[in-house]
Amino acid sequence: MPKITLPTLVNGRRAETIAVSDRGLAYGDGLFETIVVAKGKIALLDFHLQRLERGFNALGFVGVQRVDIERDIATVLSLLAGVSCVVKLTITRGSGGRGYRPPVDAVFSRIIRCSPMPDYSVEGDGVCVFLCRTKLPEAFELAGLKHLNRLPQVQARNEWQPGVFFEGLMQDGRGIVVEATQANLFWLDKNILYTNDLTHCGVAGVVRQYILTELAPLLDLEVRFADISYVDLLSVEAAFMSNSVAGIVPINSMKNVSDDTLMTFSNSAARHTVSCLQSLFRCRLQQD
Repeated sequence: MPKITLPTLVNGRRAETIAVSDRGLAYGDGLFETIVVAKGKIALLDFHLQRLERGFNALGFVGVQRVDIERDIATVLSLLAGVSCVVKLTITRGSGGRGYRPPVDAVFSRIIRCSPMPDYSVEGDGVCVFLCRTKLPEAFELAGLKHLNRLPQVQARNEWQPGVFFEGLMQDGRGIVVEATQANLFWLDKNILYTNDLTHCGVAGVVRQYILTELAPLLDLEVRFADISYVDLLSVEAAFMSNSVAGIVPINSMKNVSDDTLMTFSNSAARHTVSCLQSLFRCRLQQD
C-alpha cells in the first residue's frame, strides 16, 4: 500500500491551524477522544460518541451536532484509505473574547488529527509500573470527563523516561490510587474485578466501560467499585490497565514504595483471568 500523509481536519476541511482566540487553546475549554482506526474500521465508536455526549451535557456544549462529527470521521476514513492510525478528535467551545465567561452563541471547533499507530505488542505481555509523585486534583463536576485540562498528567509523565517503567499510577489527595497517567486501573482479588468509581477525579475510559458492561459479564466476573492505596495494591492477586490504544495491558510488577525493588504478581489463576479478558477484547474488536 502506498504511503499517505495522515490528514488533519478543522471543521471538516483539511487544515493545520486554528484561531489563536480558540478557547480550547486559551482555557482547555473542550473535550477530546482518542480513537483507534484499524484497517478502515473504528474501534468502539459508539462508546466514544456516548462519552462525548456526556461531556457536552456537563460542560453546557449546546448545539454541537453529532451529524457533523460523524461526517468528519467519515471524511477521515476516506482519506486514510484503509491505513491504520490513532485519531484524536477534539471539540472546543470555539473562539471567544478575553475572560472565562463562555460566549452565549458559541461556534464550536471540531479538530481531527491522525497519528501513526504505536506498537504495543511487547507491552501486551505485561509491564512494570510505579507510583507518581504528582497527584490528581479532585474535581467532582468534571470527574470522568476527558476534558482538555491535562496538566497533572503532563507533570506525572515527566517523572520517568522510557526504560523499566511503562506507566505511572496516580493518587488523589486522599492517597487513593485512581488511574495511570493515560489508562484506567483494574485489580483482581478472589475472582472479583475491582476498579475506582471515578467520582472524585479521573477519566472514564471507553475500554473501561467496555470491560465493565460487555466483557466482565461474559466471564461471569463480579464487578465492584472500591478505593485502594498503593501499598494495598501491592498485595492483590493481579492488576491491569486499559485504554483505547493499548487495549488491556497486564501489570507484571510494581515498584515498592520503600525501596527500588519490584513486587511481582504471581497468582496464576488471576493472571489467567486477565489473559482471558485480553483475548476476549481483541476477538470482539475484530468481530465488530
